[in-house]
Amino acid sequence: MRKLFLAGNSQNYISMASIWEIGIKASLEKLKLEGGIANLLRHIEDMGIEVTHIESSHLEIIESLPFHHKDPFDRLIAATAMKEKMVLLSGDRIFEQYDVQLEKN
Repeated sequence: MRKLFLAGNSQNYISMASIWEIGIKASLEKLKLEGGIANLLRHIEDMGIEVTHIESSHLEIIESLPFHHKDPFDRLIAATAMKEKMVLLSGDRIFEQYDVQLEKN
């Protein structure tokens, strides 16, 4: 997965849902985040990664997703990948249950 991400032959994206979840985990002290979300966003921008924003079309897909699990962030990430026809990079096997193109590590 890391090789694919670093290959440089495609645009890489991160979901705003992922950034949101990271912020929550940092505020609960389940994750150490040096410099906070602002610093994370600077690093994302410096690496040329584009943030996918939450769109109403993504939410419409969530409405019809089966409940393989209830994590709202994962459901939004899956819906975004489905709508935007993106390859989803994740080690989380739960995404195998959704109709999404998945690259696993």
